Amino acid sequence: MIKIVLVEDDPTIRSLLKIFLELDGFQVSLIEPVTDINTSLISIEEINPEILITDVYLQYFSGIDLVGKIRQNKNLGSMYIIMTSGENLHQKCADTGADYFLLKPYMPDILINILHSHFLHTSF
Repeated sequence: MIKIVLVEDDPTIRSLLKIFLELDGFQVSLIEPVTDINTSLISIEEINPEILITDVYLQYFSGIDLVGKIRQNKNLGSMYIIMTSGENLHQKCADTGADYFLLKPYMPDILINILHSHFLHTSF
């Protein structure tokens, strides 16, 4: 089963995405971003997922900073990263090391199709 870590500070979005992803067969771990980015980074490293989905604008730190630290981490550097934002930050996210950018709002089936095409090699 493919492991996904979801870093999102909006509890509604976090819960809904978890449900949709789990219904599609993914194992999802939620990380509520806390004040210290390193605490989130340690949690991600302990889970060791194949995929990270993170918002750019988090309450206590930037998803951009988190992705930068992940890409520098030898244990996590090859993880597939999807970044999301309500602002079109595609190029900034790509420059930071994101593999894919989703502009909010998006339908969950778009995210599922991205994951299927990269990891399950099927699409709806």
